[in-house]
Amino acid sequence: MNRRRFALATGATAGLAAGPGCLGALGPAGLHLGGVVLVNRRSERVETQLRVTRDGSTVLDERHTLAAADEGDGSGVFRNDAWADRIGVYEVRVDVASGPSEAFRYTRAHRDGTCTIARVGIREETVAFGSHRATAEAPCRPDGEP
Repeated sequence: MNRRRFALATGATAGLAAGPGCLGALGPAGLHLGGVVLVNRRSERVETQLRVTRDGSTVLDERHTLAAADEGDGSGVFRNDAWADRIGVYEVRVDVASGPSEAFRYTRAHRDGTCTIARVGIREETVAFGSHRATAEAPCRPDGEP
């Protein structure tokens, strides 16, 4: 996937900060991926396959039916699973039944704070990847603790 596809999924900003302290302990390539927000921006319902790998091993592989963008809450899903407390290089892949299929590797260069949330927007002709810092609505751990 080329760099121009690393677009902002819904206006979130991608953090590229690097700093000393505990962030330096993340290793040369990995980050703490706290979850994935998958949002349908199309005007019709979509069938998707969401796959997440950490350091080449599958940590999530599931299907989602997302409502059309104008249908409200059913147009998105937040996944925060057992991988959320592990540092690594993550690849998030989205296959849309009506096309396209795209993937993006999240590395330390895409980190936003100590815990990053992947943000994936399904648009009319593409899948846009971005990232943002964990929030109360999209926390790093199921209990809401970053």
